[in-house]
Amino acid sequence: MNYTNELLNRVNAVAQVLQNTPASTAEMKKEASGIIRELEEINFRFRGQPAKASSEEVQPADVPLGDRLGELAINSYSQSGNISQIVKDHLNILREEFPPVLERATKAGDDLQKLEKQMDVIKAPWTPGRVPKLRGRDKEQSDAAPQ
Repeated sequence: MNYTNELLNRVNAVAQVLQNTPASTAEMKKEASGIIRELEEINFRFRGQPAKASSEEVQPADVPLGDRLGELAINSYSQSGNISQIVKDHLNILREEFPPVLERATKAGDDLQKLEKQMDVIKAPWTPGRVPKLRGRDKEQSDAAPQ
């Protein structure tokens, strides 16, 4: 969950920089928007529908993965006896449902890295988690280095 939040913060900053960079392309902006949508869907899988005032107001839906994980943590700290069947069910559901979500998050991170490399090519300004590559300076330093 923290990884997807970190990626979402980074890609939002990337999208903002792309809007303000004249050399950015429509494809780059579309890619950033696609990554944002994917990460928001992943966050929804983790957290579920946000409550407007209290959790009683949320429409019936699947239990978010974060809630299932929370139940596991609470039960592991509060019980000294056997694990209940409900906790075992949560664990089995997490074993089945979490790996595809993690795969999606990993792919979104890879897609963001590719987009950041494209940003280096157009010499876009700094974004969180990314330091721009200054191509001209790198070449000058390699030319000046003794052979």
